[in-house]
Amino acid sequence: MHLIFIFGPVASGKHTIGNLLSEKTSIPLFHNHLTVDLVTTLFEFGSPGFVELRDRIWTSAFEIAVKNQQSLIFTFAPERTVKPDFVSRTRQIVEKNGGSIIFIELICPESEILGRIENPNRKTSGKISQKDLYKQLKQQNVFEYEMGVSSNLRIDTSTQKPEHSVALIEEHLNSI
Repeated sequence: MHLIFIFGPVASGKHTIGNLLSEKTSIPLFHNHLTVDLVTTLFEFGSPGFVELRDRIWTSAFEIAVKNQQSLIFTFAPERTVKPDFVSRTRQIVEKNGGSIIFIELICPESEILGRIENPNRKTSGKISQKDLYKQLKQQNVFEYEMGVSSNLRIDTSTQKPEHSVALIEEHLNSI
């Protein structure tokens, strides 16, 4: 069982690449916003109840998947409402149950992020879709989060098409 943990900043292509990778590999995509959308029906984003329930859903999903030998693709946008030990606990859950975790980091220059942020499909999926809001949150250090891990693969999504990024991930997966 592999947990393919795709992380990177807002608008770096996590969902797009995760979807394409899922299509190519038949590994299910557990996109970050699935949980966020569910939990915000009950609790305000960032509230203590939100943080606790989101964390439980994520970690329970990983634990049940690894126990059932179900590989997953997970997309993650690092930000300060995530519990500081989330990544290390996720790694423990996966590895103690015989799975492996592969960290795929997507990077993207600020100028490219700003060019992508107002893409209409971001708005329809409940993602940050306004430049002013993004800049405000960035200025408030909302996106600061210490991952505490080294990437197994790092991809600059501004220099290649999503299909090429997926090919790089598949090549990496085939080499392990």
